[in-house]
Amino acid sequence: ELFDIKEKREDYFESILEELRSDGFRGVNVTYPFKEKAINYANKINQGAAYVKSANTLIFKEKIIAENTDFSGFLRTMDFHFKENKAEKILIIGGGGVGRSILFGLGSLKNKDLYLIEANLLKGEQLVKELLSSNINCKLIETGELDEGIENFDAIINCPPVGHKDFPGCPLGSLKPKKNQWIFDVVYTPAKTEFIKKGEKMKKLLLMVGVLVSLPSFASVSANVSIASDYIWRGMTQTDGIAVSGGFDYAADSGFYAGIWGSNVNFNDSTGSGNGAEFDYYFGYGFEIGEVGVDLGYVAFDYPGNEEGLDFEEIVLGLSMGDLGLTFAMGQDGAPDYTEISYAFGPVGVSYGEYDDYGDNFAISYGFTCGSYDCGLAYTDFSDKGYSGVDEDALVFSISASL
Repeated sequence: ELFDIKEKREDYFESILEELRSDGFRGVNVTYPFKEKAINYANKINQGAAYVKSANTLIFKEKIIAENTDFSGFLRTMDFHFKENKAEKILIIGGGGVGRSILFGLGSLKNKDLYLIEANLLKGEQLVKELLSSNINCKLIETGELDEGIENFDAIINCPPVGHKDFPGCPLGSLKPKKNQWIFDVVYTPAKTEFIKKGEKMKKLLLMVGVLVSLPSFASVSANVSIASDYIWRGMTQTDGIAVSGGFDYAADSGFYAGIWGSNVNFNDSTGSGNGAEFDYYFGYGFEIGEVGVDLGYVAFDYPGNEEGLDFEEIVLGLSMGDLGLTFAMGQDGAPDYTEISYAFGPVGVSYGEYDDYGDNFAISYGFTCGSYDCGLAYTDFSDKGYSGVDEDALVFSISASL
């Protein structure tokens, strides 16, 4: 059910909870803007929700139980992977929803020295005040302080979307983890982010986590959903307007991954319907050869509801070294090839691509957090060389969530 929250009465949240319970649901996932309200409707508040003062899960038993799985999942993951390698001085990058949960989680473990980097200084200062009022020692620092002080931390935890496939880069920029540190990345797509790769090169004890769940595992299954002002692919609009997309991903520690992703599209094709859908099916394997990261994958592009002949397949080879990336997509059965080079400067990514028989494109993007969500702003420019006879450029805003 889609609706404008402003059109709903104040008691809407309570009434929908009662309806779900009466229909036999065992629980419900809660997201913005109801996370803080959710606690008020619970009869029992578990430790994580009490610390963070918000709940992303309500469990229906005899009583309604409020839980924050970001908090509890992080603690169990910490205990499973780092029980014998505890850290005292920990740097947390990003004070959004997940970062907040992790900070309170670390505080519950009586960590004495926590340090936070948050791009929004006002938000960071407010969060530090809340932590200090809960007797959790935390200090807000600026990114520039890492140039001389990165070696002073026992552990580094990345919480914002920097490093995600849509927001390439590394939260440390050109800096590298040190040999006596372990690192933790909540970004899970790709399975090995630039942050994780930097740690592997230093032969550290690493943790790569996609979803903070209550039980540890050696593979992750995750979901994502996004809304964007336009769906731009290799410089060309695919919707000429609002795009709603989402997908599911599986990633194993071995480097194997697979997934499905879908979006609405609008090609104004000969079917007369205009609107249609795109579904991408993919799998691959990521590994390293010396200092070079290698990703070999297969992608099938399916366009049900649009004119015939649009479907195609590609074999994709991705190479990366630090913040530099190269992608070679080899079209199958006569489909054109695509080559792209990209580079990241922290949260800013730039790329240039050449699509045979279609045209060239340039893009620059910036990734940041919007409360509990991941946001992005990108400018794209496409020079036509046989696709439509029209050059394109676009400024695109997107907001997404990972589940």
